[in-house]
Amino acid sequence: MENEKVKFYKKKWFMWVCLIVLPPVGIILLWAFHKEMKKVTRIILTIVFALWFVILIVPGNSNDNPSNSEATTQSTTQVETTTESTTATTTTITTTIETTTKATTTEPTTKSKLETDGFSFHVSNVRNDVTGNWRVAVIAENIQMQDYALDYYNEYFKDDKEIHAIINFNYNTTTKINIYGDTIYVTVYEYVKGEEHDAKIMYSGMVLKEYSVDKNTGEIKELD
Repeated sequence: MENEKVKFYKKKWFMWVCLIVLPPVGIILLWAFHKEMKKVTRIILTIVFALWFVILIVPGNSNDNPSNSEATTQSTTQVETTTESTTATTTTITTTIETTTKATTTEPTTKSKLETDGFSFHVSNVRNDVTGNWRVAVIAENIQMQDYALDYYNEYFKDDKEIHAIINFNYNTTTKINIYGDTIYVTVYEYVKGEEHDAKIMYSGMVLKEYSVDKNTGEIKELD
């Protein structure tokens, strides 16, 4: 199965364009698809571009047309004050952006092992699943899931109640990934024909290997 291309809205350049042009969308993309960025950096960017959005939507006072000279003078004073305030705020935002950009440039971007090695998964529900928590993905790759379990969990699990099956036709195996507390359990089964289409026969093959992966450290242990 060919690897799926990364969607354009998940790319970093698109996030930056949205942050500048349409900050609310950019902030959503930042938190949804760029978890490789440090949390502190994402918080700073969120604050900066939230302020930038406020500046964009604040209505200006320069188009007022008062009917007498006194009102005109007051309006001019207000415009000058607003301009000075906006200039000061823009300077602050520019400085913050420059600082954040330098920090981002200095610190290497952390990519997941899945992204680095070019693997992606199409996850779907399992037919006849009565729990509503089973998910399945079908691949044909030279990949040992215990080595990628933590990255898979971070990217594809929406709830720790979920149980994911990775059918790999390259090895004729079915790998179950489930969560208990701070541990990811990876169980490799012998593939049973058609189990990707029916929860009633899924995981019915012989158990080949079992592993545990620590969610905090990524340490992998083979279980007896």
